[in-house]
Amino acid sequence: MLQFPRWSSRPSLQIRLLLISAMLMATAAAATPSSSTMVRDGVVVDAERSMAFLAAPGGGIEAVDLTAGAVVWTSKAADKPLAVTGDLLIAQAEPTVAGSLEIAALPLNAPNRRSMSASVPLPEGLWSRLDNGLSRTFQAWAQPADGELLVVWNASQNSATLQGYLRSEREGQAPRNLPVQLEGAATIDLASGRVAEAPIAEATVRPRTLAVDTPHTTYSRTYLSADGRHVLSSQHSANRDWTRAHRWTIEDRATGQVIGEIDHFLGTAPFVVVGRSLIFESRPHVLRRDGEFVSAPLEVRAVDLTDGTPLWTRELRDAEFRGPFPH
Repeated sequence: MLQFPRWSSRPSLQIRLLLISAMLMATAAAATPSSSTMVRDGVVVDAERSMAFLAAPGGGIEAVDLTAGAVVWTSKAADKPLAVTGDLLIAQAEPTVAGSLEIAALPLNAPNRRSMSASVPLPEGLWSRLDNGLSRTFQAWAQPADGELLVVWNASQNSATLQGYLRSEREGQAPRNLPVQLEGAATIDLASGRVAEAPIAEATVRPRTLAVDTPHTTYSRTYLSADGRHVLSSQHSANRDWTRAHRWTIEDRATGQVIGEIDHFLGTAPFVVVGRSLIFESRPHVLRRDGEFVSAPLEVRAVDLTDGTPLWTRELRDAEFRGPFPH
């Protein structure tokens, strides 16, 4: 029986996720390296193969060519990409049994079959669906390590309270709506699917933060790419069009060389740079064009940093809970 850390409301989810990211980065440095980068939940980029693996709307995974955005293949054998190791795509599948984390290895040359399946047991009652519930989330990360996978997961949920309820200080028994956090880790043998406990508390490395200081940039706010190789510097643009309110300047982190610039309506987004292409998350939003409101779903976009030309756009599976809400 696997044993996992206890429920807690501290530290914050953001700090915990940073620690998890740092743990995976430290493991990668000491183990068989993965050729991929998780840009955001549901988006894995393999620069060596010039491929992106995306969680597709409606379920399954799409493999997309980074040059043109063309779909190379689709698979229903799993639902959310986590990492690439060798000729295998490591992915998460929708759990078929409550209280489990389902992990699968898909051969890249035969992505509709599984070469390995494993079920990581979770604490009873834990939400482990790929899509978020009402005040409930679950996310997993995977890092190859010498024929094994280190799988780290984080779950969050709030205890429900009655909408509109005003608590009196005299009501000592009144409910508190505190976020509850739980995380855990396990190793999975890629050949056999055997699962073993991996204490997350043993990771004592400094987390990689989103905002960074770099001597090469003179801009007010800077953000690190998903693979740590580039820096996005964001400042308000002089453009009066609010859809281009922010100027993103992309630099090589090691040399400080400016690779390119684009304008965007958000101050930043999860991103990675492959060659001259900027690949980034585009959040769901609504724009007014020619007097009409146009909505855009959650997407991953690619832009040519040479001249800012859009290269391709693909819709992603949106895991955010958007209702129905209790009355």
